[in-house]
Amino acid sequence: MNEALRKWSVEERSESSLKVSGVFIFPEDFGGFAGHFPGRPILPAIVQLAAVRHLGQKGLGARLVPVGCQRTKFRGVVSPLEEMEVTVVLHKKGDNWHGKFTMQKGDEPVAGGTLELSCGKEA
Repeated sequence: MNEALRKWSVEERSESSLKVSGVFIFPEDFGGFAGHFPGRPILPAIVQLAAVRHLGQKGLGARLVPVGCQRTKFRGVVSPLEEMEVTVVLHKKGDNWHGKFTMQKGDEPVAGGTLELSCGKEA
């Protein structure tokens, strides 16, 4: 995932909140495209969610484990070499982080939803 993350920045951060944005570009030989789908590779939804988690980990400097996702909609397709912009806004609630994420290609929405992540050891 690190090789696909081209740039990222923390826009806001406190002990109880985080807003981080990043740009991912997945190369044609990225393993996530294998078999999904032959002749027209698209980035699987699970990899898109992994990108959200990865960006949150970068912003927090801690390992994050998915707990759940709600109201998530996948509206667009990400193909090899396309730039995918991801924004994650997290708020600390108890031991976990809750928040929203958006993904887009230019002005085109790709995905969005809410998620819960638990914090592990430092990344």
